[in-house]
Amino acid sequence: MKRTRVLFRRLCHRTFLFAGLLILPAAFISCSSSSRLAKLHDAKAAEVYSRVADNYRRLRSFSGSGKIIIETPELQYAGTVHVVARPPDSLIVKVEAAFGVDVGFFFADHDRFASYAPLENTYYTGRTGDAPELLFFHIEVSFEEIMSEMIGAVVPPFDSSFAMQVDGDDLRFDGKRGDYHVTYWIDAKKFVVKRGVLIDGKNKVAGKQEFSRFRKKSGVWLPQLIRAESRPAGAQQRLTIFYERIDPGNKVTPAMFTFKVPANAKHIDLSAEVSKDSDEQR
Repeated sequence: MKRTRVLFRRLCHRTFLFAGLLILPAAFISCSSSSRLAKLHDAKAAEVYSRVADNYRRLRSFSGSGKIIIETPELQYAGTVHVVARPPDSLIVKVEAAFGVDVGFFFADHDRFASYAPLENTYYTGRTGDAPELLFFHIEVSFEEIMSEMIGAVVPPFDSSFAMQVDGDDLRFDGKRGDYHVTYWIDAKKFVVKRGVLIDGKNKVAGKQEFSRFRKKSGVWLPQLIRAESRPAGAQQRLTIFYERIDPGNKVTPAMFTFKVPANAKHIDLSAEVSKDSDEQR
């Protein structure tokens, strides 16, 4: 576990992978205020979840760029972020400093992920299923959830453990994900996730995420502003993305998902590290 925590800090220090740290939600409903709330009381959680998930699944492609801010105990950084996605297949996120200098990238598909940190000249790879084990509080996260949260058209967690209730003008879902309690709020007008909170077994906030400034483009509700916060081992880390340009539905090409890694870069296979930790715990 010590090796895993070291890798987590190293990765967060130079990259932005904890962007997807929460497994949060998406959006819901219309009508006049009073009749809408009456309908919300009668709505079934599964129906609401389906409406929220549909918002993401209407998205055929995504490209966007804007500003990114990363704040950790070791690092404060502001730069430019470029995101390209082809749901449900591929996602690539590239971060640049001033004058177009690369800070790093993160690529993932259903099978593998890769991340390069130029300042460390280190290339990380592994199975996509192992990325949450290293980076997201040891919570099982699907590739679809990672992608949807980076875009902001979130696919929330949902199973029989989740209960829904009306909370003001929103719908609140409460449920379990592993050893964690998950709460998220869905906008009762747009069927989108507005925010979510992750509570650990000691009843402390382990992470939270917010989505705001929603705009409807190509039939999909997408936020301009994404804020995420995690607190691994009590150390607060924050990530903010403000999309200045969002182009859903535009054609994306294979060339947009290419990346280069120097031949002399140090290569670390995180999946191998996870396997070693598992062996040592037996």
